[in-house]
Amino acid sequence: MKRTECLRSVFSFLRSSSIPFLVLRTYESLPEKFEGGDVDLVIQKEDAKLLISFLKEHYIITAVSLHLGTVNVFIFLSKEEQLQIDVMFSLNYNGIPYLEVSELLSDRVEHNELYKPAPWHEYFALLLPHFFYTGEEKEKYQERMLSLLKSHPTQIGALHKNIFGHEKKRSVSRFYWANRKKSALMSQHYSLELYKYIRQPYSRTVAFLGPDGAGKSTLLQKIKDLNILFAKLITFTHLKPQYLLKKRNQNRGIVTEPHAEEPRNTWTASLKMIVYVQEYWIEYFLKPKRLSNIKIYDRYMHDTIIDPRRYRLTEKGLAQRFLSRLAPQPIVFIVLDADPDIIQARKAEVSLEATRKQCQSYLDFAKQNPEQCAIINANQSADDVVDDVVNVMVERLSQNANEQLEEILKNW
Repeated sequence: MKRTECLRSVFSFLRSSSIPFLVLRTYESLPEKFEGGDVDLVIQKEDAKLLISFLKEHYIITAVSLHLGTVNVFIFLSKEEQLQIDVMFSLNYNGIPYLEVSELLSDRVEHNELYKPAPWHEYFALLLPHFFYTGEEKEKYQERMLSLLKSHPTQIGALHKNIFGHEKKRSVSRFYWANRKKSALMSQHYSLELYKYIRQPYSRTVAFLGPDGAGKSTLLQKIKDLNILFAKLITFTHLKPQYLLKKRNQNRGIVTEPHAEEPRNTWTASLKMIVYVQEYWIEYFLKPKRLSNIKIYDRYMHDTIIDPRRYRLTEKGLAQRFLSRLAPQPIVFIVLDADPDIIQARKAEVSLEATRKQCQSYLDFAKQNPEQCAIINANQSADDVVDDVVNVMVERLSQNANEQLEEILKNW
């Protein structure tokens, strides 16, 4: 198992480098068996830089983010196996620490090839992250927490009082009051979050382009079915987000003649494109700002330039050419190129002549924007197309993630 090998390599590096560390949760079966969604690795901030540099040098990283004292590193090991390591150098809520990393590491307990937290620290590591946001304990941890409380009531009670100002009662307001002298840390936290909100996009975007029949929908469905992950969270969207223009005509069925309707007048078409741009920017600013997320689009705004009739736009495309430059740009456009005759056999929505024109237009777009685009031969078998697409996405996403890591390490 590649995940096991990766974790063993990480633990070996930390031990050989004499770097204190521990796995905060779901450590029981590691490194032999990986059961959690990610590995929470607690480490001192000055040592975290060394670990991140090690991961960057030895593994393909396709997504990374810095959030609340944690660097989330998503490692792509293969189509079948991926691993997220959360490098945690501060356990805090809105900037105020609830467990000190130095105390966690000084009280750690050896477990197999790694270290785990002391029981009283583990209790709060299981309780607090979920409690702060919901006011409740996480159900799957309740049995373990009860066991820890029964075996170490004195230490847990003392730490509870230190965190909340009371041995048993707890609430977010009590936490703030007990830590009121650290309020300056909360101000720093919100300043950093505001900077990240403006500086970083919600997610890194990949857009698939190509005429109907090239295999976009089939390809994306295969990626979903195979559960190929390039980040902890991947979302799929058709063409654009929907905040201002909701889907209409839900019962109209499959569109078989996309060029049947006449183009709108210039002003109406331009207004529609302006709304499209606004939709993309609303998505950019309203969604959670985490670079460990990736959004995949089946078509994108640039389709309005290549196939304007589908969107009832004029052939000149001056408005859409200008406005498409104002929309947030994907990391990569993956252009599926297939033989027009094959496309016609799969999905004859438009004439053969129109299909040939579209295929050439998509190729021209890709050749005019070589740094943004990758051309995939869609005449191959579905498995070969998936392999080529995965290779392109891993290459482009890892390049972007490495740039982000360089920025994080530079400003450490």
